[in-house]
Amino acid sequence: FPVTILVLFSADNVDNTIVNLAKSEVVRRDNIISQLRKELDAAYKLLHTDENITNIVYGINNVNFDTVPKWLDNDNNDTDILVPCIMLGDVHLGSTVKSDEINYKNEFNTAIAIERVNTVVDDFISITTKKLSLFKYPGVVLFLMGDMIDGNLPHSYNEGDATQVEQVIDMVNLISQQINKLKVVFGKVTVFAVTGNHSRLSPHRPKTKGRVLDSLEAIAFMFLDNIFKEDKDISFIFNKSDEIYCTINNRRFCILHGDTLKGSSDAIAGPITGIMRGAIKKQSSGARSGTPFDTLLLGHYHTHWVTDSLIITNSIKGWDTFAKSINIPYSEPGTTMFMINNHGDIIFGTNIKCRDRQKQTVVNDKHITLF
Repeated sequence: FPVTILVLFSADNVDNTIVNLAKSEVVRRDNIISQLRKELDAAYKLLHTDENITNIVYGINNVNFDTVPKWLDNDNNDTDILVPCIMLGDVHLGSTVKSDEINYKNEFNTAIAIERVNTVVDDFISITTKKLSLFKYPGVVLFLMGDMIDGNLPHSYNEGDATQVEQVIDMVNLISQQINKLKVVFGKVTVFAVTGNHSRLSPHRPKTKGRVLDSLEAIAFMFLDNIFKEDKDISFIFNKSDEIYCTINNRRFCILHGDTLKGSSDAIAGPITGIMRGAIKKQSSGARSGTPFDTLLLGHYHTHWVTDSLIITNSIKGWDTFAKSINIPYSEPGTTMFMINNHGDIIFGTNIKCRDRQKQTVVNDKHITLF
């Protein structure tokens, strides 16, 4: 006869068996996660250290960096001819600022950023063609000064309203629209572009080494260059360095985002003292290294400053919680423009403030001016 053997489990035995199985599964999954992390780290290091793979991903090696158009050095003695220049920097597409967190001094998101860029370029065109209509313009120079997108730096205090991919797409669309707009008015457009610190794929990489090949802005620059590569009237210039040297009517410029500038600040005078010290050091270093320049162009500092030797563009983003937290002086959002005559003199420079500063917001049934 068949014998039935009954194995009786106590409640404790059942509980112990379940716990042991769960522990075993946790250990197994931890091992899988650990292995995947090792493989991911290895792939990341390979991507950022193997130059061939990096070049395939970003395509930067295929960009022609030395196509500076001849019209930028005009030997005509006509004093009515000027080269108009507009600087766009620190747009921070994808970033958000909530007005109630900074005493209603600013409000910002992607839609506002796009509106601000469009209006300051429109105002730049109006100033040059209507307010200064007696002058002639052989073309226009657009400087893209970095931090055009917000990226994902860990110290960012803002939640953001767009992914990094969306930021790149928005940037390409927005800047290509401005270039087309400028071409219609001025005929020739030359764009100089440097990367900022916010667009780095890895925030832990050195600020200068491999900077462009590790930047989402560089991808956007490459797309923009490809869009206009067949147009002989549009030149798009950027390179693998964090800086660009160029000459306009014999005036030598160094174009730099500004986060790599070395200089100490002054507790009373604020950041401009440190910026000036850094600019002097940069000028001295440039002279010693064979790249002397007359004027340093900067972004990064979200403020406006124009002198013969130093020009800092204002930011499209404006004041935010990060600036407030470290007591950076308040500055209204805007951008900087200037003119260069045929002798290389900077004869006019101004801050184009964003027009939305007059908009109202409602708080507790009271209208409060944002700016």
